[in-house]
Amino acid sequence: MIAIQKLVKDAFQSQEAIVPTLIVQGLVSLYPDRVIRFANYNTFPIVRLLQLGFVEGTFSPVFPESIGFHYNGEEFEEFLHAGLIEFTWKHHSFLVMKLPIGRGSKVFILGPSDPVILELLRYASHVIGLKASNPEIYEHGYWNQDEALTERIRSASLELLDLCPEKIDQVSNQVLGFFQQKDRYHAFGIPWRRGLLLTGPPGNGKSQLIAALAGCAPARALFVKSISSDPKEAQGELSEVFEKVRDPGPCMLILEDIDSLITSTLLSPFLNELDGAKPLEGVCVIATTNHPEKLDPAIRSRPSRFDRVIEFGPPTANDRTRFLERTLAKWNAEMTFDPKCPELHVRIEDFSYAAMRELTTSAMMAWFLSPEKGMATALLQAATEIRNQMIPRTAEDSPGSLASPKQRRRGRRKVNPSR
Repeated sequence: MIAIQKLVKDAFQSQEAIVPTLIVQGLVSLYPDRVIRFANYNTFPIVRLLQLGFVEGTFSPVFPESIGFHYNGEEFEEFLHAGLIEFTWKHHSFLVMKLPIGRGSKVFILGPSDPVILELLRYASHVIGLKASNPEIYEHGYWNQDEALTERIRSASLELLDLCPEKIDQVSNQVLGFFQQKDRYHAFGIPWRRGLLLTGPPGNGKSQLIAALAGCAPARALFVKSISSDPKEAQGELSEVFEKVRDPGPCMLILEDIDSLITSTLLSPFLNELDGAKPLEGVCVIATTNHPEKLDPAIRSRPSRFDRVIEFGPPTANDRTRFLERTLAKWNAEMTFDPKCPELHVRIEDFSYAAMRELTTSAMMAWFLSPEKGMATALLQAATEIRNQMIPRTAEDSPGSLASPKQRRRGRRKVNPSR
């Protein structure tokens, strides 16, 4: 490992563009009997293959600080930023080095021969579902692949979402059904495109559901994170976005926080891209907003642009109970509590799904520190702390706060107009 550490340190002192070449040259010297090839980590996500059990092996960090933690939507798991992975596949031994280079990571694959390495890459592409779960992000005027988003999408699953099942079915049927019905759209002469607008306060699952759909839909996933605030540059960037969208093959175009992306100066060009002379074929546009009232009616209220407007509100009492029951099923037998506890439900009234996740995480941490107090006490205490943290000084400060209805009424004070 000392030789590897020296190789990495020496290579990273050079210009970024030649780092991969220097790493390959160094590995050739250290492993003369191996064939060495390199690729983007998104092409060969070896850590994910190990975690999913598709290959068997071990990994070692190049440096002690090379291991971090990643939340996969259900629990925290180790995430290797830079390291060596040894594994066997079809009776062949492989060594892979993963290194963060530039905006993403690269993997250097050491195997017995080119044909075997190529077969391994094809296998990885098949089992991970490369095409459907290798998203691209448009930001600062460029398309890029984002490793963190890719991992989030690959870790997401419709079955693991803690959202209302009816809401999951409503959206997933619209999206997945669209991609499955190409022939029927064409048979009836209907343009094969679809638009969904997901609305509602933050923390209630819009982004989670989109990530899960991006991972299972048979389509490219294109996320638009930012568009220039300069009007002239913005129109050019918008054209670049839709030029990419119109590449061959089905596509999901995701516009999160569309109210901040599509400003008044971009409204007309955006509508022209949706409705213009160049039709969108096989494109499902999914936009989200926390503030639907800010959207122009031409976006919010016009079918054929956004055919369905679906609201994501806080979980109902039944949803909260279901969330707690699923959490209880994952925990140890000692961490027991009543998911229907009336006192707890009073304290978590109007909690978003994000607040519910924080509730259970905080309670779990408190229980580990003082298990003798019991999980029920830990949950009640965590609920009170989260509630107090989220209550604004007055009801007017944050009308979308998580203060309960009774607390919001207490926050309103009558004002004598004669003063």
